[in-house]
Amino acid sequence: MLQLLSWLMMMPVFSGPASALEYPAWVAAQPVQAQPAGYRLLASAHRDLAALSAEWPGVITPFEIGRTVQNRPIWGFRIRDPARPIRRKVLVFAGLHPFEWISTETALAVAESMAAHPVSGVEVVVPAVNIDRRLVVEADQLVGRDVYRRTNMNGVDLNRDFGVHRDAVAIWRHLIPGFYQTSPAPLSQPETQALD
Repeated sequence: MLQLLSWLMMMPVFSGPASALEYPAWVAAQPVQAQPAGYRLLASAHRDLAALSAEWPGVITPFEIGRTVQNRPIWGFRIRDPARPIRRKVLVFAGLHPFEWISTETALAVAESMAAHPVSGVEVVVPAVNIDRRLVVEADQLVGRDVYRRTNMNGVDLNRDFGVHRDAVAIWRHLIPGFYQTSPAPLSQPETQALD
């Protein structure tokens, strides 16, 4: 547990709005960790996104969409063909449940593909929304511990914190009720407020 806490304490917490100009410095401040088998850690994902932003300036632009419970920036990425007018917008987000790594990898694949082949419009890709808890999951993985974590740091399931589809209807809600609870009110958490 002490190892987990010391690792989390190393994670930078920033205040104030962050812009595309601040993103490279923010990425450089992230600790470099050994990668567990399987998926990228967030710091590694952001290094890849920073490289994409540098390779495709004007096509992929990072921006801060909000803050987490622990005041970490939630980065979004506008991806567009700068030579064409914007007619449609699409939001791709991932990482509501921190132990479900595949959604973040999918969002990263979308960002990588769209940066190389942008279409008319704006694509906002948020590789991970539940960053605070994802960092806890990453710390667990780095010490060989598998703990299923579904909520943010306030104990709220972000998937049940929107204005619609708030009710837990899956059969699993009866088998594991602690994992399938509706939030106190729509958009009660900073992460879902940022997405909204």
